Amino acid sequence: MEYRINQRTKDRISVIGIGSSYLSDATESEAVQALELAYEKGVNYIDMAAGGCRMFRLLWKSV
Repeated sequence: MEYRINQRTKDRISVIGIGSSYLSDATESEAVQALELAYEKGVNYIDMAAGGCRMFRLLWKSV
């Protein structure tokens, strides 16, 4: 995975992220599996803007 450095915080951010809008329509197990796979592959940026409150619960189940 390629990463970029946030100049202000010095955090390493993956150049590939995962959006949450389609995950909010998936079943709970599908969403958790997708998040776990993304994390295993090095994705550390998740756009939570469109996922709603359900996504926060799913995110905690996947870590």
